[in-house]
Amino acid sequence: MAHASSGPDALRQRVRETILGQDRPLYDEFAIQALAALGEDLNDAAASWLRKVARERPSSLHEIPESPASVLALASIDPELLLELSEAYYIERPDPEDSELGWAGLRGRRHLDDGIRDFQHGNKFGFGPPSAAWYYGPFFRLLNLTPLKAIAFINRMLNQAAFYRVTDETQTLTADVDWSSYPGASLHLTAKSGPRHYVGDSHVWSWYRGTTVGPYACMSALLALERFIDYLHKDAGIPLDNIVDLLLEDCHNLAIPGLLHGFLTRHLDEVGDLLDPFLADVDVWHLEIGRVTTEGAFTVRDRDADTLVGRDKRRHSPHETVGWMVVNARAAGDHGRLNQLEAVGSRLLESAQRNVDDEQAAPEPDPAEAALTREGPKQYLAMIGSWAAEFSAENYEASVVDGSVIIQFERPAELEAVLAPGNAQISATQAFMRLQVAYALKNETPEAWPVDSIAADIAEARQLMDESSSAMLDRHENPVVAVAAAGLRAHAFGLATLEQTDLEWAVDLVLTAAEEPWIDGFSRASSLFSMGSDRAAAIAVPLLLLPVFDSLSVDAARLHRALISLATSVYDEVRTAFANGTAPVWEANCEISEGTACTRHEPLWEAIQACIATVRLGPWDYETQRRQHLRLEGPFEETLLAVPSDEILVNRLRMPVVCNYAALSSLCTATRAELLAGPLWDAHLRGLDHAWRENYDHLGERHHELIARLFIQLAADGDREALDTHLSLFASNAHALHSFLHSFATVFSYDDQLRPLLADFWPPAMATVIDEIDAGASLIDDSTSWYDYAISALLPVPQIKSEDLDPDATLTSCRDSWALPDAFEGVIDRWMAIGKGEPKCAEAVAGFARTATTHWQATTGLLWLETVLDGRFSTFANRAWFVTNWLGELRASGAVTGPTIARYRRIVDGLAAAGDSASVELQQLEES
Repeated sequence: MAHASSGPDALRQRVRETILGQDRPLYDEFAIQALAALGEDLNDAAASWLRKVARERPSSLHEIPESPASVLALASIDPELLLELSEAYYIERPDPEDSELGWAGLRGRRHLDDGIRDFQHGNKFGFGPPSAAWYYGPFFRLLNLTPLKAIAFINRMLNQAAFYRVTDETQTLTADVDWSSYPGASLHLTAKSGPRHYVGDSHVWSWYRGTTVGPYACMSALLALERFIDYLHKDAGIPLDNIVDLLLEDCHNLAIPGLLHGFLTRHLDEVGDLLDPFLADVDVWHLEIGRVTTEGAFTVRDRDADTLVGRDKRRHSPHETVGWMVVNARAAGDHGRLNQLEAVGSRLLESAQRNVDDEQAAPEPDPAEAALTREGPKQYLAMIGSWAAEFSAENYEASVVDGSVIIQFERPAELEAVLAPGNAQISATQAFMRLQVAYALKNETPEAWPVDSIAADIAEARQLMDESSSAMLDRHENPVVAVAAAGLRAHAFGLATLEQTDLEWAVDLVLTAAEEPWIDGFSRASSLFSMGSDRAAAIAVPLLLLPVFDSLSVDAARLHRALISLATSVYDEVRTAFANGTAPVWEANCEISEGTACTRHEPLWEAIQACIATVRLGPWDYETQRRQHLRLEGPFEETLLAVPSDEILVNRLRMPVVCNYAALSSLCTATRAELLAGPLWDAHLRGLDHAWRENYDHLGERHHELIARLFIQLAADGDREALDTHLSLFASNAHALHSFLHSFATVFSYDDQLRPLLADFWPPAMATVIDEIDAGASLIDDSTSWYDYAISALLPVPQIKSEDLDPDATLTSCRDSWALPDAFEGVIDRWMAIGKGEPKCAEAVAGFARTATTHWQATTGLLWLETVLDGRFSTFANRAWFVTNWLGELRASGAVTGPTIARYRRIVDGLAAAGDSASVELQQLEES
C-alpha cells in the first residue's frame, strides 16, 4: 500500500481515517500493518496511535520490524518512528505484576525469557532460510538512515539480552545499573571507552557469528552491524579506531567486543595496535579460542556473513594473530612495534595472575575460573606464560623445509618443563581421539576399519591403556575396544596377522566390553551411540567362534556369557551389530565331536533363543510407571504365535529373524531354524504393523535396514512370500508402508552392490501394494496423515541419511546407477492414477527424474509430472520445492527444446498463476 504512488493517495487516506475512526483494539494486526504502510500519508494521529501500541501493547508490533514491507514503508518516511517502534517491540520490559512464576521462581519473568522479543524471527519464511541474517528486521535500514541512533538502539538490545543471559534477575536496565556485579569481562579497549565491564559469556561473545545460543534478532542486528561497519571503513573511509569507539559508546555487553575483535582481525593488515587491548586480556583469549574451536559445528547465520573482506582470517586464533604480528614486525625491522608486543605479552600474564588471585581470594570461587585453573595455579600460569612468550620475537625460529621457509614458535625451556605433564595428557587425549575417529566412529561399517596400520594402532592402544587415562575424553575405552575388534576382524579374514600377545589382549578386551556394557538411567533401546565399546564387541565376539581362533583356547564359558549379553543387549544398535558379526560364522562349516553339539554354531543358536525370550511386553507396572518385560518360554515356534500383536517388541525380533535365516544354511541348526522361520515372520509382521501404526518403534526404521537387506536378498533368490505378505498388510497402514519402503530406498542408496537389484525388486513391490488398493485396501484412517507419504514412497527415490557428511557424492552415485525408468513401464501409470493431486508424489517424480538421462527428464519426466499435477496447480503451489528446483535445473541444462517447451511452460505458468513464488522466477526467466 505504501508504494501505490509516490505522493499522497486518497485511498490510503480513507483507509487511515477509517481505522482511526473505529477505535480499533491495540492488538489489531491489520490496523497496525495498514497504518505502518501509509507511506507519505502517515500523519501525527496515525503515528500517535502506533506509539500508543508501543507503550501499552508492544508485543503486537511484530509485523512492523519483522516485515520487510513495513520496514521499507516506515523507514522512507519516519525512520525515527521505526526505530522507536522497533525498540518497543524487541526490548521486552519485565512485568512486575505478572502473577506467573517464571524461571528460578521469579515473578515477571517466564521460563527461558531472554529479554528480547523475536516472534518467528528468521522462521516466518518457512524451513530452509537462515534463522539470522543481516537483511532480517529493521537494523540494516536504520543503520543507513540514522546510524548513531541505530547503533545505540542495537547496543541497548544487546545489553538487555546479555544481562538476561547471565542472570535470573528481573529488572528494567537503567543508567545506574552496576554492570560489574554480573558475569562478564572487564576490559580497557580504548582511551575513550575507558575501563569497563562487559556483561556476557562465551555465547554472547560469538553472537555475531550466529554459532551459539541466543536471541536470533540480536544475531541479525550484529550481522547487519558488521556489514555496515565494513561499509563505513571501505567506502566511507572512516578509520578503524573511530569505528571501535563508535560501537563501544553505549556498550555494556560482550557481543560488541566479540564483533570488534573479529572485525579488526579481518583487517589485520591495517589494524596497527588496536587489537593490543584485546590480546592483553586472558579472558579474551579464552573467549576467542572457544569461538574458533567450536565454529562450524552449528550455525544459524546467512551465507553473506562469510563473504566479507578478510573472511580467511575468521579461523585465526589469538595464537595465529600474535604470530602474524610478531613475524611481520620483525620482518619490517620495526623494533618499536616489537617492544609494544612484548609489553602486551606482559600485560596478558598479569591479567592471568589477577584471575588466579581473585579466585583464591573469593569465598566461593567462580566455577568458570575454577574450570580454567583445574590443573592448579602453577600449571595455569605456565600455560598463559607460554601464550605471553608468543609476543616475543626471540622465541620464533626459522627453518627451510622443501625450499620453503617455516617460522615456528619455540616455547621457552622452563615453561616446557612445567607444562610437560599436561602436554603428555593432551598428547594421550589426541591419540585416543585419533583412534576414535579411525575406528570407533566406523563401528557401523567395520569394513572401513583400517587394516594396514592395525598392528601399530594396537601397539599404541595398549600403551595408552597401560600408561595413561584421559580425563578429557569421556569413555576412553571405546576407541581402544574398537581397535581390538578391528584387529580380531582383520585376523579372522586374513587381512592382517596379529601376534599371539596382541590377539590375547584383543580377545580379553572385547569380551570384557560385551560382559560389562555401559548402562545407566538414561539407557533406552533406541539410544544412538555407535562408537560404544559394546557395539564394536558385537562385531568381533562372534568371530571368536571361527576356526582361525581355535588355537587361542578362548574360555568357552566366558565366550558364552558374552554372546548372551550382546544378543540380549538393551540397545538396538548392539543387536544389529551382533547380527552382522555372526554372518561369517554361519557360513563356516560345523564343528561337531561325537556326542557333542556343534561348538561353532550352537553358542550362536543359544544366544538367539535368549533374545527371543525377551520379545514379549508385559502389563503396566505401577511402581516403575512402565510396562515390564515378560519372559517368553519355549518352544518358540508355538509360543510366538500366541503373543498378542500389541505385546510384541518388534525391535528385539529383528536380529533373531535375520540370524534364523542365516541358521538355515548350517547343518546343525537348519531343522530348528526351519521350524522357527514361519512364527518369527508372523510375529515380525504383526508386531511391525502395530508398532509402526502407533509410532511406538522409535528410530525403528534405522535398525529395520537389517531386515530390508534380508528382504532384498530373498527377492533376488526368488522368494518374495514374506515381502509380499508385509506389503499386502501395510497397504492398509500408511505409516508402516512409508517407513517400510523408505528403508528399502535408503539401503539401495547406500549399497552399491545391492543397487543393481533395484530394477527387479521394486516394480513388483509397487504392483503388490496397488493391487491391494484396487481391491479395496485404504491408506486413509482417522488417526494418521501419512497417506501422501505412503503413496509417494511407492516410487523409489534416492534417500540421504542425516549423518551423511557428503550427501552430494551419495546422490551422484545413486543417479549414475539407479534403476532405469523403463523398468517401471508396467506399473507407473497405475501409480500416477492414485498419485494425482498429491504434492509429495510430484516431489517423488522430481527426485526419480534426476536419476534418469536429461533427455528422458525433458520428455517423459515432464509428462509424468504433468500427469500427477492433473491441472490442480493451487494444490501444489509453494508445496513442491524439489519440483521447482528440478525444473530450474532442467531449463538450465538446455534440454527443454522443441515440443517439450510447451509442456514445460504449461507447468511453470500454472504453478506461477497459483502463487508459487519459485515458479514466478522461472516464468520471469522465460520472459527475459
